Amino acid sequence: MILRPFRPGDEQTVNATFNEVFRQTRSLDEWYWKFGTPEEPKYIMLAWDENGQLLAQWAAVPLRIWAFSQELRAAQVVDVFSRKIARTSLRAAGAYLGVMREFHRQWCGPEGFSLLYGFPSRRPLELDQKSGEYTQIPDLAVPQFWRPIRRPGLSRIPLGLRLGPDSAAADALWAACKDRLSLAVVRDGAYFLRRYWGRPRAQYHHAVVWRNGKPRAYGVFAIQGRAVLWAELLWDGESQVALEILVEEGERLGKLRGCVELRGWLRGDPVLASQLRALNWKEEEHPEVRWLGRSFDPRVPPERVPDSLYFTLGDSDLV
Repeated sequence: MILRPFRPGDEQTVNATFNEVFRQTRSLDEWYWKFGTPEEPKYIMLAWDENGQLLAQWAAVPLRIWAFSQELRAAQVVDVFSRKIARTSLRAAGAYLGVMREFHRQWCGPEGFSLLYGFPSRRPLELDQKSGEYTQIPDLAVPQFWRPIRRPGLSRIPLGLRLGPDSAAADALWAACKDRLSLAVVRDGAYFLRRYWGRPRAQYHHAVVWRNGKPRAYGVFAIQGRAVLWAELLWDGESQVALEILVEEGERLGKLRGCVELRGWLRGDPVLASQLRALNWKEEEHPEVRWLGRSFDPRVPPERVPDSLYFTLGDSDLV
């Protein structure tokens, strides 16, 4: 078995194998959107057999995190797989652990990625924990918030609501709310444009509420089935009216598209969670997905992560 980092030209095989394992039809354009253009560095470790057949992959997307009042490098683990042959062949049985540990060795630490995290379902969660590599921080529940869309009628777009991507508004809101968040992915304008603009086959609805000349709330919505998903919800923590307008915009979008509910994730912002409950949002634990992570840097103390971590649905690759 051969372990090595991704090389330019591997993307055809990697994406085809991903589609085979997960029964998807992802295009190469979407692969490039996720992992970057050919010129950008890739953080992908691969296992091959002696015949050049791909056995397993451990991959991550680099991000900046705001960690206890400082900005550090982190990465979200995505698209991890091992092919059936790697799970049944004794010769290839170490492929999954091999790519995981080699990824850690090459790219993680205080000079590399300070934190790795992902949102595995039950089966990969068990595999990662049994490996002994992901027991440092306990796996964490994913809180879901949801609310039925009220009927009938369509409301008008209110004054102060602007639609479309707005990186300057995201910059201003991130500056206003980051001190309320102890451990979170940096959500500035560059992040919003990278994450929610130009993805093939995906449509995101950006809405920003302005009051008294300042952006007060920024939401990114997507339609999935009969639900309006809010992927992001940046709020200044002050204007309750702005939050209500943003929720109403999600409802307006849902009515136009025949949806029956608003749904999203929120963890680590008790002020916003309290406001959502006051607006009749219900809360429940996701039945399948958990957060799992590992620190490679003393500046991200593992014992502080459970009480500090902030995330939304947009932190996953499920929307």
